[in-house]
Amino acid sequence: MEIEDEKFDSIVDDVWEHIPIHFQEKIENVGIVVESNPNKYHLGGVGRGGLLLGLFEGIPKTEPGATYFGVQPSKITLFRENIKQTSRDLNELKITIHVVLMHEIAHYFGYNEEHLCVMDRQLKKKLLKKYHDDSGDF
Repeated sequence: MEIEDEKFDSIVDDVWEHIPIHFQEKIENVGIVVESNPNKYHLGGVGRGGLLLGLFEGIPKTEPGATYFGVQPSKITLFRENIKQTSRDLNELKITIHVVLMHEIAHYFGYNEEHLCVMDRQLKKKLLKKYHDDSGDF
């Protein structure tokens, strides 16, 4: 899918505004950034043929010491080109960004991949229904 970088970034900002407030209020010391593509370092944990859409780097909030003063900020990265590659239209792009952002936020809260596979499917189903019912608005 073709979309200008600024428009993509604007969608990420809009999705962030629609993350449930109870998550937003508990997120501390985490930056959210958009990069074009993952680098070799990012791809180190991805299996062959995997397409990395997002990445959480840092200390999960549930880890001992996560609230210590002086801890480096954690970071959630969304990979623009990979997300665009998986999306056929604007609504699908918005849904993918929403699911990926929530997935990485869940890592921050200590969820592992096993739990997140089920959560991702449920969220995507919910968002698909919402987009169908609401004509694509959050």
